[in-house]
This record gives sequence, C-alpha cells and structure tokens, in this order.
Amino acid sequence: MTINLFGNITFSIGLRNGVGLDLEFVDSRPIWVSSDDWFGVRPASFEGVIILFPFIIITIGQAFEARD
Repeated sequence: MTINLFGNITFSIGLRNGVGLDLEFVDSRPIWVSSDDWFGVRPASFEGVIILFPFIIITIGQAFEARD
C-alpha cells in the first residue's frame, strides 16, 4: 500500500521476510517503480526513512530516477 503525502513524499507499508527491528536513513537505496504513464517497471533510487518490524516494512520518503 502506497500513499502520497505532501506532493513528492510517499508513505508505504509492505511485507518482508524478517523478524528483526531496524531503523534506516537512506539516500540512494535501489528500488523498482511503476507508473500509469509507462508500461512495466524502471529502476530508481529511494531517499528517506525505512522502519523494519517483524514481517512489516514501512518507508517514508522520495523515489527519484537518476539522470545522465
């Protein structure tokens, strides 16, 4: 589930295969993104906060594509 907050900021909750607790502050984590504007997925980078709970991952931040 992904929700857009304040324009470019996204909040998402997903499932993961893990049981540890962790808090990450990332500035270039690789992710896959999709859009209604194109078909398929593209690589992008994620900048923000990642909170890992047992079996749940919560992300808050921005996704952006690297430009040449």
